[in-house]
Amino acid sequence: MRLRLAVACALLVAVATTRPPVLDEEVYLDIAAQLQGHPWRPYDWWRPMQPWGDTPAPDAFLFAHPPLHLLWVTLWTGLLPWGPALRLAVAAPFAALLGAAAGDLLLRESPRAQRGAWLWLGSPILWLALQSGLMIDLGVVALSTAAVAASLRARETPGRGAWEWAEGALLGLACAWKYPALILALVLSLDALRSGRRPWRALLSFGLIFGGVQLALTAAYGAPHLLHVLTHAGEIARGPLLGRALGAVARLGVALGPALWLTLDRRWRIAVIVAALPLSVVALGEGAYTGLDRGLMVLWMIGGLSGLGVALGALPRPGRAGLYGAWALAAVIGVIVGHNYAGGRYLLPAILPIVILGAEGISRRWMILAVIPWMGLSLATSVAEHRQAQAAVEVVERLTASTAGAAPGVFTGEWTARWALRRAGWRFVSSGAGLSPGDRYAEPLRASPAPRPAGLLPVAVFESDDRLPLRVNDPERHIGLHAETLGASPLGLGDGPLERLTLYEAP
Repeated sequence: MRLRLAVACALLVAVATTRPPVLDEEVYLDIAAQLQGHPWRPYDWWRPMQPWGDTPAPDAFLFAHPPLHLLWVTLWTGLLPWGPALRLAVAAPFAALLGAAAGDLLLRESPRAQRGAWLWLGSPILWLALQSGLMIDLGVVALSTAAVAASLRARETPGRGAWEWAEGALLGLACAWKYPALILALVLSLDALRSGRRPWRALLSFGLIFGGVQLALTAAYGAPHLLHVLTHAGEIARGPLLGRALGAVARLGVALGPALWLTLDRRWRIAVIVAALPLSVVALGEGAYTGLDRGLMVLWMIGGLSGLGVALGALPRPGRAGLYGAWALAAVIGVIVGHNYAGGRYLLPAILPIVILGAEGISRRWMILAVIPWMGLSLATSVAEHRQAQAAVEVVERLTASTAGAAPGVFTGEWTARWALRRAGWRFVSSGAGLSPGDRYAEPLRASPAPRPAGLLPVAVFESDDRLPLRVNDPERHIGLHAETLGASPLGLGDGPLERLTLYEAP
């Protein structure tokens, strides 16, 4: 099972290698390009973004992530040009590690529970994370899942010293990849105490790696990076707490589907159904949602609440069940409390433990009925994200063709649009930028544009030919799988082009 899941995850990476950068993959490619030649100072770069705006900063030590992912992408971008080989090199090792670690955990369970591998592989959130491997999320989830697998081997294997060293080392790497993995350090420490272990080897190897990274950054920049990030966290915009909480539950429902509702006892089932409708109403608010949108939100809420119910029910149980319940709940709470918004990919650590806990209670027939539609949804969301990225590239190509011979202008927007416009020579400007008469200003509709300067005159509009109805990001329709601040609904249907870019001119 370990090998099969490792291969399956690597194949999901491979089928998406031709897609352009999506989401913050553009960020990491930009940072890696700037770090070539001085990777030992991983925050000696700058780009217009929160909280600096367009005012250059001496360094980016305020950047909220530790350096290992930045250095990993820097290594491969120094060896390979942009293209499929680069995507494979960055993502495939962690995809294989994640699959192998998931298989190792599943092999400890009953044959019936092992069928949960299909539920896990059928998750749209897993698919998107594997196919956006330049993002930071895949690496941290692979390392943290491997740390849990090593921890259980240390608990259940005679002569466990080597596995304790591995547990701490993997967890240290995960926390030096992305700081929210620190919540897993707390979960594993409490589990060790609960099981009567004193894993000093794990603590030592964790301290050597994570503490060593912080000491190196202190020597280079004068302060521990984690402390610096925490003390300046208020400078980065955040969504409201209630929105993050409801957004996290809904996106967990997208990840898991409603099948786990069948595994709950009667009281939990009733509680989930009773809670799903009012929570859906609160989550969607008074936006211009259709009846289908509201029905889907109820479905997402049932799925998310059922997953939380499975984890909560396992929490008091001894052994692996209690560990999995704590792991899943900690991951969800970490998104609600620790992140700036509830993105679907942030919930990836919670999916595997919930599936392991819940699969035991699903019959073969219901497992098939649960997996098939969710596999279809995973394929559809993968296609939708890919085609939306391609649509951004398409409208930029049309812009550059129509303005051939003229000097590039300035633009707003993020993600694939920012990557494509920068490659075309256009310059990014933040909100509030001053423009001179005659300056041209490009604004993609769905790529998180900043507020437009007042008084600009529209010159031309460029629309993509692709009008795929399924949307993972459509702020006009309040749809935003990757952040509830973009739209309360994780998935939905839309009409019109997948991307529209408007060219303005300053009078």
